[in-house]
Amino acid sequence: MDTIIKNFKGNLVNNKMYIKDESNHEWEASFNWGPRPASEEEIENLIALTGWQLPEAYLDFLRIHNGAQLFLDPDLTQCVDIYSTKEIISYYNSYYLGNNSLRSAYPKEWCMIGEYNGVGDVFFINTSNVESSKSYVICQSNYSFFELSIDFKEWFRLLLDNEGRRFWI
Repeated sequence: MDTIIKNFKGNLVNNKMYIKDESNHEWEASFNWGPRPASEEEIENLIALTGWQLPEAYLDFLRIHNGAQLFLDPDLTQCVDIYSTKEIISYYNSYYLGNNSLRSAYPKEWCMIGEYNGVGDVFFINTSNVESSKSYVICQSNYSFFELSIDFKEWFRLLLDNEGRRFWI
């Protein structure tokens, strides 16, 4: 993960870069990387609370940047938000421990790791598949689920290579 992030950051100027959207419109995207790495204690607390087995590549991301906002548009209306340990725990508390309609929205073994703000897509890791398979990334888009045959490292690399475009649909 470290090499992927360092190589990508090498293309940024002041945490920004120009990209083209699907209609060939060029705009300046900004990147807010987590202010600090997740501590081992934060990661251990997350795993102990949820019981989830999280993939090493995702944990490596958290150890480098505890969350990030990627491809943030100039109007601040959309970005790919990769959750911090605190945001994942908040999600867990709302979706799995809360006494509300969210409780049964997703299977308990799905760890929500982020979302595409302004677009409505949501990203999960199916923690029940982590040990046995490299196919554990799930994207929800327009009420459809896409179980991708890739791991987090490959998903993250493709997200960066595609300049935040929705390669999963």
